[in-house]
Amino acid sequence: ALAATLRRVAGDLRAAEADRAEARARRAAVLLVLPLGLCFLPAFVLAGLAPVVIAVVGQLSQ
Repeated sequence: ALAATLRRVAGDLRAAEADRAEARARRAAVLLVLPLGLCFLPAFVLAGLAPVVIAVVGQLSQ
């Protein structure tokens, strides 16, 4: 009886810890949105849009 109770309690503790870890992972994902956006958006603009703008300006100036 004691072993079964300890197994159940251990399982409950593992499940609770897994829930807490999942909640921390969700929170981390939300907290990373702004820094990642601030890093990747300028890089996207420079690498993706700047050549197009330069080409258009070059065509218009001819």
